[in-house]
Amino acid sequence: MNYFITHVVVLGLLAERSKASPDVHNVISHMIECSGANLDTTQCLEATTNNLLVGSGEGGTRRLDSEGCGPPPIDDEMLRSILGEAKEACSNSGVPTSDSKFENTFVEYMTIFHADTCW
Repeated sequence: MNYFITHVVVLGLLAERSKASPDVHNVISHMIECSGANLDTTQCLEATTNNLLVGSGEGGTRRLDSEGCGPPPIDDEMLRSILGEAKEACSNSGVPTSDSKFENTFVEYMTIFHADTCW
């Protein structure tokens, strides 16, 4: 079974729903489990980043879409930019993010994007 195609189809459908959709969390949870990443999706930085990656609500841009097989083309610079947007949104909501939390979260998301068997 081609996991990548399945994920792209599911993510495309999810992007049409609210950013708070439980399905978004299910897809992200699957990717976290598959990759072995250590992310707490209940925390502001992770939840906001997930919405920016998958959701179609405020700021959602479907950044996980990709053509062909393999993970989406998200490099270090793009991920740092997405996390920066999430960090700013959290700060604006009264939830500051430390530099170490930002860096640790960056590493964990890169774990997901580099887990070839998950895509």
